[in-house]
Parts: sequence; C-alpha cells; structure tokens
Amino acid sequence: LRRRGGPGGGDLAVGDPAAALARAFAALDGRLAASRQLAWLDADEDGADGVTGLAPSIVRKAGTTATVVYMRGGDCWVACVGDSRCVLGSAPPSGGSAGAGNGLVARDLSTEHKPDDPEERKRLTSAGGVVTEAGASGKPPARIFTANRSHGLAMSRAIGDLTMRKVGVLPEPTVRHVEIASNDRLLCVASDGIWEFIPSQEACDIAARHANDATAACEALVREAQRRWADNEKNYRDDITCTVVRLPLLASGGAGAAARALEA
Repeated sequence: LRRRGGPGGGDLAVGDPAAALARAFAALDGRLAASRQLAWLDADEDGADGVTGLAPSIVRKAGTTATVVYMRGGDCWVACVGDSRCVLGSAPPSGGSAGAGNGLVARDLSTEHKPDDPEERKRLTSAGGVVTEAGASGKPPARIFTANRSHGLAMSRAIGDLTMRKVGVLPEPTVRHVEIASNDRLLCVASDGIWEFIPSQEACDIAARHANDATAACEALVREAQRRWADNEKNYRDDITCTVVRLPLLASGGAGAAARALEA
C-alpha cells in the first residue's frame, strides 16, 4: 500500500486508503495473471513439473477470494472480493441488545459478491456469462458460468481467475470505511469455510468466549467449522481460514492480540 504514490508522489495509503487498496488488489491480480501465463508456457515447453504438474488446472486458471483490513488509528478500511467476510463484534451500548450470552453484537463490514445480485448480474451477463439462480435456502448457490458452461464460479468477483475474467468476474474490491469505537471488541476475518455453517453473530459469540486469547478464538472457530462440515457434507469441506483480532489492537498487545488459523 505504501509504495504506490498518488498525484505528486504522495503516499496514496495516507491520502486515499480506499484507492490504495483497490490498486493493491489490481496489482496482485496482474501478478497472478502473469505468473499463470508463464507457468502455462513453461509447462508447454519443458513439461509440467512442480506445483504446475501437481495441480495444473488450479495453477493456471483458478482465482481466490480476498478480504483485507487496513487500520490506521481509529479508522478501519475493509476491502473485499468474493465470499470471504469481515465481522466486527461490539459490546452493545447501554440498554442495547447483546449477542447470545457473551455480550457482543456482530456487524458485517464486508460485502459478499454474489452472481445474482442485480448490479453484478448485469455486468456478468453483458460480458457473455450465464447466471443461474440459487436453490431453496441458498443451496446450491447462484453461479456465473462461461457461455458453454465449461467453467463456473459461485462469486462474481475474484483475484487471479483468468477463465472467469472473460465473463466479467473482476478483481475490483468493495471498500468500506468505519471508525473503531470504544465498545468494539474484536474483528473476525474468515473464508467461506467458516461462514457456510456459522452465522456472523454465532462466530462472534464463539470468539468472545476467548476474550483474552485470539489464538484460542481462532482454534475454536476452526474446530466448530470442521464439525459442521462433517455433519453436513461428510468428507467434503471448503477452505477454512480464520483471523481474529482483539480491539483495541495496540492496547491489547502481546501474542494473543491477533491470531490466524488455517485448516485446508
């Protein structure tokens, strides 16, 4: 963020964090596209090996969801593409309604990009994509397909997806700015493997049980997600990645202030 200067050589992250985040997403998307194209050429010329040989379709074509949180003092910017999510857990104001048993109220700070959202659908279909509707209770989810339906995706924006870019899937993030208040207690940033079966409020409730240990909060969320995937999908599960940050961040200090857990 800090190496991308604005007009006149200024620090874009200081003057316009939202624009800096959008540039960072675009830059990463460009680097991934270039690396995938080079990997494809290398495989054609020299024979596939390494990671290209192990998973050529993933390396050459697939993209990723992304949610990035940039904090500066009491200001917080959340940039996202796809279906990962950032949730803020706050103690309710005096007389307000708290979450189930742990005193925190969850608020989503990110926007999930679904193909059947009216504005997203318009862009996708204008680019030649085919959008299918979500099923009952959202399953299966709405998807965007290429015209011949050879490739599909359950999100309308992604970083590094070379195939779906042709039908309007963009790396441009939605960026939201919020001011962190004195009653805000934690941020939870996680991939869809968490959110498929754990609502935002419940995720905050689980994390709040480990108010002084972000690592334990992450581990508890991952274990609960694992259990629910096993109950609902048996041997299949989506990527489960979770980061919990205690607020206020600088005042929290120590190893327990922020933690990340990953379960592939």
